[in-house]
Amino acid sequence: MTVATNKQLGLVAAILTVLGSLYSILNIAGSFTSFSVISNLGFGGGLLLAFLGLIGFILFLVAMHGFSKDYSDPAIFNNILYGIISIIVIGVIAVGIVLFFVFSNMSNFAQLPGTPSASTEFLQYFVGMLIPVLVVFTILAIVPAVFNMRAFNRLADKSGVRLFKTVGLLGVVAAAFTIALGFLAAALFYMGVLTVNNFYTVPAIGAVVSLAAWILAAKAFSSITEPTSETSWTPAAQTPTPPIAQVKYCPYCGAANTMDAEYCVRCGKKQ
Repeated sequence: MTVATNKQLGLVAAILTVLGSLYSILNIAGSFTSFSVISNLGFGGGLLLAFLGLIGFILFLVAMHGFSKDYSDPAIFNNILYGIISIIVIGVIAVGIVLFFVFSNMSNFAQLPGTPSASTEFLQYFVGMLIPVLVVFTILAIVPAVFNMRAFNRLADKSGVRLFKTVGLLGVVAAAFTIALGFLAAALFYMGVLTVNNFYTVPAIGAVVSLAAWILAAKAFSSITEPTSETSWTPAAQTPTPPIAQVKYCPYCGAANTMDAEYCVRCGKKQ
C-alpha cells in the first residue's frame, strides 16, 4: 500500500478509536454529575461504540504496518507489536491472579447469608484484597505506552510530522495519570471515602488524556505529506571515450605511423 492509503487508514483508525472511547468517558462524567444522556444509549449503543473502537484498533495496526514498509523502518510496527504483547502478558497474569483469589474464596461465597448487605460487605472485602494486585498491574501499564511512544517517534522522524511525538508523549502521560490516580483511589477506598461502585472512576480519568492523544493523532495522520511522484533512478552521465587514432604500420620496420604520414618516424623510408 502507498503512503496515501496508509494515511487514510490511520486517520479513520484514530477517529474510530475516539468514538470507541466516548462511552467510557461519558460514563465517567455521568458518575460525577446528574447528566445521564449516555444511559439512553443502552447496552446496544455501548456495544456499538466498543465495536467501532475495535475496528479502529485493527485499522491502526494495518496503517502502522504499512508505514513501516513505506518508510523502510520495521521499528515503527515492531514497537506497536511489542506493546500488544506486553498488554497480553500483563492481562493474562492479572486474570490468573484474580481467578486464584476467586477460587480460593469460594467457601466464603458459600457461607454468605444471601442478604444484600452481606454481599456488599464481602464484595468490599474482596476488592480490598485485590486492590494491591490491581495497583501493581496498573503500574505495568506504562510498558505498552512507552512502546507506542517509540513507534510514534519513529513515524514522526520518517514522515516529518512532529505532532506524532506529542501523541506518543500524551499516551505515556495518560498511563502515568492512571497510575497516580490508581494509588489515590486505593488510598481513598481504604479510608472509606470511595466504594466499590465508584472506585473505577478515579483512575479512569487518565482515559481523558488518552482521548486527547487520539484526537491529535487524527490531525497528525491527516498532516502526512503524500509523495508527488515516484523517485526514478537516472544513470550517471558517462564521459565519452575519445576515438582511438587510426594508424598505419611501416612495411619496412613495422613502426606505427599516422595515416597521413609520408615518411616512417623510425626508419625514415617513404610510406
